[in-house]
Amino acid sequence: MEIKNKIVRIGIMAMALLCCMDASAQSNRAHGNYRRRSVPATTSDNAEQVDIVSLIVNPGDNVKNVIYDVVEDPPSFPGGIAACQEWLNRNIHYPPEAVENDIQGRVVVSFVVELDGSISNIAVVKGVAPSLDKEAVRVVSSMPKWNPGKQNNKCVRVKYNLPVPFKLN
Repeated sequence: MEIKNKIVRIGIMAMALLCCMDASAQSNRAHGNYRRRSVPATTSDNAEQVDIVSLIVNPGDNVKNVIYDVVEDPPSFPGGIAACQEWLNRNIHYPPEAVENDIQGRVVVSFVVELDGSISNIAVVKGVAPSLDKEAVRVVSSMPKWNPGKQNNKCVRVKYNLPVPFKLN
């Protein structure tokens, strides 16, 4: 029964992806962008990719390698989002060159919360300046373990986007 549910979920995800691609292509045609093609979303270069067929045939082998975007119970920082922001404020070291040049903004960092709550595959999704981007990656990599995300009451790997604000007083 569990394998059947996984196959159904994979089918639903494939249909949703095809519908999104078709809607994007229709939007491109409506706006006169005939040459622009819709491209399916991909994972980051260093993230492990799993073949959907191998999940169907051998579901137990690769389930731990799947990185979810959305889960029933998302990962959380110990103490919640307010505790996360407080921890970031205490541990961010504003780069001196950014202070001198009055650079501020919000860096969005993407990472994977692993099965044990550790953080991996850290990448800057939206940067502000190289010095702020580097500091955001540093501070996220030094975070304590998170509470892992869960799907069907099992811990799973989940991709998470976190805005890291940099504001001068």
